[in-house]
Amino acid sequence: MVVDMQNGVFATPRLARERCVAQINRLVRAADKVIFIQHDEAGGLEA
Repeated sequence: MVVDMQNGVFATPRLARERCVAQINRLVRAADKVIFIQHDEAGGLEA
């Protein structure tokens, strides 16, 4: 399982934010294998 969870998604208050995070956490716990990737360069992929 691969989950692309970015901080920018939560920069603005969103409907059901807590439910979304809880669902991702449930999926991570249930997964056989989980790959975590963290981007740490400034600027991201914006043009």
